[in-house]
Amino acid sequence: MFESEKSANKSIDVWTIAGFDPCGGAGLLADRQVFTANGLKSYALMSAQTAQNEHCVTKVDAIEVSFITEQFNLLRQHGWPRVIKVGLLLNVAMVRCLSELLKNFPGILVYDPVMVASSGKPLMQKEVIAELKSYWLSQVNIMTPNIDEATCLSGIAIYSTDDMQKAAYQLCHLGVPEVIIKGGHLGGEWAQDIWCDGQNHCWLTLPRLRVPSLHGSGCQFSAALASGLALGLESQDAFVFAKMQIQQAFTMQSIITHVQESAVYFPWLTQSALFGQHRPTCKPLQQSLGFYTIINDIRWLTKLEAWGVKTIQLRLKEEDAHQRAGKVAQAVKLIDPATTQLFINDDWQAAIKYKAYGVHLGQEDIKQCDMNAIKEAGLRLGISTHSLSELARAKAYQPSYIAFGPIFTTTSKVMAFPAQGLTKLKQWRKWVNEPLVAIGGITTANLETILACKVDSVAVISAVTKAVNPQKACQQFLSSFSART
Repeated sequence: MFESEKSANKSIDVWTIAGFDPCGGAGLLADRQVFTANGLKSYALMSAQTAQNEHCVTKVDAIEVSFITEQFNLLRQHGWPRVIKVGLLLNVAMVRCLSELLKNFPGILVYDPVMVASSGKPLMQKEVIAELKSYWLSQVNIMTPNIDEATCLSGIAIYSTDDMQKAAYQLCHLGVPEVIIKGGHLGGEWAQDIWCDGQNHCWLTLPRLRVPSLHGSGCQFSAALASGLALGLESQDAFVFAKMQIQQAFTMQSIITHVQESAVYFPWLTQSALFGQHRPTCKPLQQSLGFYTIINDIRWLTKLEAWGVKTIQLRLKEEDAHQRAGKVAQAVKLIDPATTQLFINDDWQAAIKYKAYGVHLGQEDIKQCDMNAIKEAGLRLGISTHSLSELARAKAYQPSYIAFGPIFTTTSKVMAFPAQGLTKLKQWRKWVNEPLVAIGGITTANLETILACKVDSVAVISAVTKAVNPQKACQQFLSSFSART
C-alpha cells in the first residue's frame, strides 16, 4: 500500500457508485476490493443489478432513482468522502439524479464511462450519451474511458496513439478537466495510456503482457486511480499509481486484493507515445557510487579525493554559463578519472565538452537537455526524483542512477517538496531497479537508518562542507559503507 501523510487520517475515504457484478470482478464489489487493498475506508451505492459471470452478461436492470437517492442520503450522514468514483449509468433519469445529488460535492469526482461489458454487451442506452455531454461531464473532475468509450464520446475514431491524443483533447474540450484514455484495446507491443488536461498531456508505457483479457480491468484501473487521489496524490502521480496496480492485476490475472510494490510494474512517463516506445539507454556505472559528496567549489576536489571519496558532484549555481564551463574544465583536470567519478550538475554541455564522467539532472533540466547528445558522449546520467510521476519520467531515460529526497529536512537548498521520510525511501527501493541514491538531511547520526533501507548510495552536502572536521566526517561515512561489504 502506498504510504501517504493522509493515509493515516481516519477521515480519508472514497465512495463507489456502480453496478453489482455477482462474480465480483467488476462494479462496486471490485471497486471496494481495490479500495481495501489500498488501506481505504469505502462506501458503495448501487446503480444497477446484473446477471453475469466472467464471460457474459445476460441481464442488466437499473436501480430506481428513488432508491439511489435513499442510498445517497444515508451515506451522506457520514459526511462527504474525499473522492467519489462513478461507473455504470444506465439511463437518462439516473444521470440527472446523480447530477443533482452531486452538484455540491466538494471533492474529486472520477467517472469511468462503462458503456459496453467486456463480453461485448451494450450497457448504456444511446440517449444517455447526449445527456452525459449536456449535464454530467462538466461535473466530472477526471474521466477514464477506454478506446471504444473515448471514440463514442469524442466522435473521433481511434486507430492509433495519435488518434488517442486527439480524442483526449476533444474530451477536455467537452468540459472534462482531465481525461485518461486507456489504450489497452489498441493492441501492439506496448500498453500505453494518455493523461490530458486540455493544455498538457503525458503518456505512460509498459510492455504489453501476452495474457488473456481480464474481466473488470477498467473498473479496477479507475478504482486504483480514485484510491491514489483519496490518498492525496496529484493527478499524474495517481495515474502512475493506477497504471502500476492494473499491470499487477494483469500479471496475476486476478483482482487487486493486495498491492505488490515492484519495479516490474512501474511505468515510464513521456511527452510522446513514440518516445515511450523507443526510450534511450544511458551508460551504466563502472563502479558503485558509495559515499557521494556534492560541492559548489572546485577547491574541495583534491581534498575529497585524497580522503578516499570516489563519487563527487560539482554543483555550480551562481556563476554564468561561461564561468561554470571554465570551472568544469578545471575540475575534470584536477581529479583522477581512474578512481573518481565526477558528475556535473545541470551543465550537460560542459560535461560533454570536457569529458566528465557523468551529469546529474533535475526534473526541469530533463526537458531542456539533449539526451541523445548525452548518450552519444557516453556520459553517465543521474536524475533527481521526488514523486511518482517524476520517478516515472526518470525511468523513461533508463538513467545510470536515480536520486530520491529530501529524506530529512535540509538547509542546503530550498526544496519544493517536504521531507519524504524513511517509509517512502523503502518504497522507492522496491520501485527502483537502478542504483538508488538517498539525499537530503543525511548525517553520520542518521546514516545507519538510511543504509537499512538498502540504498546504493547516500549524497551529502553540508554534512561534509559545513562539518567542524570535514575529513573526519568523510571517514565516518566511508567507514559505514565499508562495513556493508
